[in-house]
Amino acid sequence: SAPWVSLLPGQSYSSDLLTVRLEGAALKPQSGSFVLSSGELSEAARSDSTTILVEQFEALSPDGTLVPVVSYSRPSHSRSELRPILLHTYGAYGQTVSGAFRPEVVALLDRGITYTVANIRGGGGRGALWHRAGTGGKVKKRVDDIVAVTQALKERCRGAWNVGIGR
Repeated sequence: SAPWVSLLPGQSYSSDLLTVRLEGAALKPQSGSFVLSSGELSEAARSDSTTILVEQFEALSPDGTLVPVVSYSRPSHSRSELRPILLHTYGAYGQTVSGAFRPEVVALLDRGITYTVANIRGGGGRGALWHRAGTGGKVKKRVDDIVAVTQALKERCRGAWNVGIGR
């Protein structure tokens, strides 16, 4: 669910200048240039990414499993400030929550809401074993993962939190 960078077709891997495509749940698809020697992104590629804070972390489930979490917010919202958090979880059918651009996520961020995605067990977030770890008689693991993620969010927000669980 985190933003990603991909090379556009026809790129030469021996070149110092690459044309890349950036995209994420809160980042409109856009192309830009990346200079390997300096690590610089062109202004076009950085236009939206500087206004959205993307944090990746893992929540520790009771059985010791680390659950991947990605959180999107506007940088102007400090962690000590009370703000709503929409937690989107998915853990079924071996599927993952898409990291593709979603305008509704930007609308949430513009309203001061932090949008967080947790790929709990049962989904495809970490492959077939991850999927099987949350199916059949192991469905309770999904609930354990959700509880672990909400606890991790509470700790990260230093008590200033309000979590709404969405589907």
